[in-house]
Amino acid sequence: PVPVRDQLNVRFNSRESGQISLMISNTIGQVQFRESFDIRNGLQILQVPFTDMPGGIYILSLVSDNGQTILTRKFVR
Repeated sequence: PVPVRDQLNVRFNSRESGQISLMISNTIGQVQFRESFDIRNGLQILQVPFTDMPGGIYILSLVSDNGQTILTRKFVR
């Protein structure tokens, strides 16, 4: 997993414009952070402040407005 300190940077390519939900969960499935973003076609860079989260393993999920999972990654703090 990728280590994170104060800010999580998420980069991905989108094939369409719309809205996505970014969710960060702990390893037992509790959602620790959720935010919606408006995106456009092309390269996306989302920045999430991460200073208030305790150390541990987390799971990042990006979900499109139609419910499709775009990306899932593990990372550590």
